[in-house]
Amino acid sequence: MEKFKNFASRQLRWIVYIKRYMYALFDHILPPKSTYAQHNEDREIEKLLDGFDIKTGMYIDIGANQPSYISNTYLFYRKGFNGILVEPDQSNLSLLKLFRNRDIIIRTVVGSSSKLCKFNYAISSVLNSVQSIPESSLLKQEYIPQITVDEIVNCVNPTWIYLLSTDTEGNDLDVLRSANQTLKRTLLVCTEYHGKQEMSALEMYLKENSFELVFSNHVNLIFRNQNFSENLLENC
Repeated sequence: MEKFKNFASRQLRWIVYIKRYMYALFDHILPPKSTYAQHNEDREIEKLLDGFDIKTGMYIDIGANQPSYISNTYLFYRKGFNGILVEPDQSNLSLLKLFRNRDIIIRTVVGSSSKLCKFNYAISSVLNSVQSIPESSLLKQEYIPQITVDEIVNCVNPTWIYLLSTDTEGNDLDVLRSANQTLKRTLLVCTEYHGKQEMSALEMYLKENSFELVFSNHVNLIFRNQNFSENLLENC
């Protein structure tokens, strides 16, 4: 069955694209759901943002993928907020521009240095990565420029960031290392991880930047910037 699905996904890509379009369309026109994230992470984030005036800030979604499907930021978009979406997959970028047109949408890879990267497209776009992926899952490869989070933020220059979400299939620590200055004005970081070793490395790096782990499940970690949180509350 898995081999048949992979064959169909490779040979009948138009069906995959139509499916993504219809999913985004239904989420766009139907009443808002209570959650769009993979495991209710957006609800947890919403709780952690209680008491903060997020109208003055923005979210940043690195590896945004599809407009609403397992998105940590679409709940906030449906509530009228906007932010920055970073997505290297051209087919997903077209959907983001169509269904999330209030957001700033950037096509690039993100990492700790500016360079040209080999980007791997997987049969399932949620598994796209600059990291190696199995040949059985690989659809194609493309060379895409890589920039840092700090370069993006320096250009857009938001007042502050209430959520920095990363989902880059094993490249999340490198993404966060590229956000050295951005983290100083970021309240929450939600990042994907794979295994205890990566979790430990993420926790150590963010702890060095004044973040504490406030939520975890088997997929994502949520950290809060203690110093920035206190400053925000003092100014509310």
